[in-house]
Amino acid sequence: MVSQLAHQETLDGDATEFRPDATTNGIRAERRTTGLRPMECHRFAMEVLMTATATRPSPGPTPAIVPSLTEHLASHGLREFTDARKHRRWMRGKIGPERCWTIDWYRGVIAYGDPETRVAMYDVIGAPGVFGPVASERYGAMRASAEVVLPFLPATGRILDVGCATGVLTAWWAMHRPRATFIGCDNTPVAVRTANEEATHPVNVSFVVADAIRGLPDGPFDLVISTQSVAENSYDLPDVLGHIASVLTPGGAYLAVEPLPTVRGVQTFAKLASDAGMVLQSLDMVPYRMFGALQAYPVFEYRRVDAADGSPVASPVDIAEAYATAYRDIFGEQPPAPTKSAGSPA
Repeated sequence: MVSQLAHQETLDGDATEFRPDATTNGIRAERRTTGLRPMECHRFAMEVLMTATATRPSPGPTPAIVPSLTEHLASHGLREFTDARKHRRWMRGKIGPERCWTIDWYRGVIAYGDPETRVAMYDVIGAPGVFGPVASERYGAMRASAEVVLPFLPATGRILDVGCATGVLTAWWAMHRPRATFIGCDNTPVAVRTANEEATHPVNVSFVVADAIRGLPDGPFDLVISTQSVAENSYDLPDVLGHIASVLTPGGAYLAVEPLPTVRGVQTFAKLASDAGMVLQSLDMVPYRMFGALQAYPVFEYRRVDAADGSPVASPVDIAEAYATAYRDIFGEQPPAPTKSAGSPA
C-alpha cells in the first residue's frame, strides 16, 4: 500500500522524493525526511510516471504546477509539530483562547456520542482560519491519508469524498486528476461554505452539505473515499456504509482510511461493509506520526461486486492475517491480542 508520494527512502526516514518539474517537462529529485517506512515501490514508480505525464500539456482544467503536499497543507494553515504543548500554544495564538476552550468543551461532550454536538463542534472548527491550526494536531495522519489515496484515484470519472471538512485533501487530489470530477460532502454547513469560498481550489471540485447517515449526493460514483470520517459514526455505521455502497457504480471502489486501532474494530468494520454489499479487495495499514509517536491507520479497499445470481461474493482477504502482517511491518511486533468488548467498532 502506498503511504507516500513516489520516492526512495531508508529506514531512518531520509528520502529522495521525485516530483514533476514543469520547467523541464520531466522529473526532479528532492531530498527530505519522511519519518515513514517504505511500502510498495512498484506503485511508487507507477504513480510518479502518471503524475509526470499529467504535467504535460493536456486538455482539461489543470494547473500549470501542482503544489507539493507540504506546500498545499501550509497554504491551508496546517503546520507539523512534534510536541503537543507547542502545538497548543501556537493554536491558541492563531484562533484565540475562547475558541480553544469551546472546542475542548465540545470534545468532552461528544465523548457521550451526541451527533448534534459533533456537528456544532465542527461548525466552530470549519470556520475560515480555524481548521488549519486545529487539524495540525493530526498533520501526520492527514499527510499519510492524502498520499495513500492518490494511487487509487482514476484519471477520469466521478469521485466522492465523504466527510471532507473544509476540502483540503479533496482539492489536492483534484489537482492531480484534472479530468475527473470530485465532490466533497460534509454534514457541517460552515465547513462546506469555507470549502466553496476557497479561491485556490481547482474547478473540477465542488462541495455540498450531506449527512452520510441520512444519504449521500446522487451517484453513481466510480470511487468513494473516507479518511477519518466514517468510523466516527459508529452508532449508525451500517446505514452509512449502506449509503456508500448504494452510490457506487457496478465495480466501483470504496477506499477507507479510518482510525480503527484494534483488529476487532477492523473485523467489525469489514463485516458491516460486506453486509452492505461491498467486497474487500485489500487490507493494509499506513503509518504516520502524531507528535513524534508512531501510529497507523488501516486502509480498506472495497469493490461493489454484484454476482449474477445475487448471492454474496466472498472476499479474497484473510483479515486477521493481513492486519497482523501490516502491523508487524510497521511496529516490528505482533499486534495486541483482541479483547472482549461491545459497542463501538474501534
